[in-house]
Amino acid sequence: MSDTKWRKRINEIGGIEGYAVRFRTRCVGDDDAPTGWNRSFPWHLPIFRYVEWLELNGQVKTRRGALVPALIEDFTPQIFDVLKRQHLV
Repeated sequence: MSDTKWRKRINEIGGIEGYAVRFRTRCVGDDDAPTGWNRSFPWHLPIFRYVEWLELNGQVKTRRGALVPALIEDFTPQIFDVLKRQHLV
């Protein structure tokens, strides 16, 4: 994938209405896989040519109070739509 296509996909994913992107990534040469989710999308994404894999969490959990269960929204279909347009899935 070229730099232009990478930036376009990143912008499209970040532009999904209501989706707060959480991700983890592993770069070529990393010793360990990441354990936690990073919320600073897209600022902490490495340069695409160093990415071994990128995982997006499609669910957004919104806390509604102590006695009410959290609201969980699933944005997986919208994410797949963006990725399918570039034949990445």
